[in-house]
Amino acid sequence: LPVNLEDIYKKLRKEDVHAELYTATAELTCATGEGTVGHPVPFAYELNLQSLVTPRQRRRASLGTASVASGTVAGCPMLYTIVSDGSDWIVSGKVQGLLRPSPGMEESEMISLQFRGIPTQSGILRNFPELFLEYLPTKDNHDRNRSTAVGTDNPSRPPITVQCKNPDCFQSFAYTTSLSLAVPALLEEF
Repeated sequence: LPVNLEDIYKKLRKEDVHAELYTATAELTCATGEGTVGHPVPFAYELNLQSLVTPRQRRRASLGTASVASGTVAGCPMLYTIVSDGSDWIVSGKVQGLLRPSPGMEESEMISLQFRGIPTQSGILRNFPELFLEYLPTKDNHDRNRSTAVGTDNPSRPPITVQCKNPDCFQSFAYTTSLSLAVPALLEEF
């Protein structure tokens, strides 16, 4: 079975160049550093999409290492999802939605994604909800994918890596107030 190593290395180099282009940064902020199990805590992800929109594309294009047009990412709709798999939280609020970065985004422009987290355990919590981004297929991409021949480059975009900065910890206290009434199972015992 013949293997064309040149094609494999070419594909790996291309993936490596594009991997740097598809990285966003986000910082999770919490309104308070402590709370009670079962009570909502306001959170916000401050999302910076600037690295997706222009700087690396311009730098790469000026160095000539990749032929990436400056407007390839701007304006592409993205789906964001905030999930709590493997964390000590239940998430609520707007935990999924669409983002449309504009080509003229300012470098300091941040997108704030606000939601609520409800701690499920008492103690010091170090696992927090995660943010995921992915490109939605556009009509142009869909048409190109249908017309792409088998064995040629796929024009769809790779997944976006989100580098999240989380708080160090959250102190969750046990729920101590109870408004319940204890009643014996059989009243005849008294």
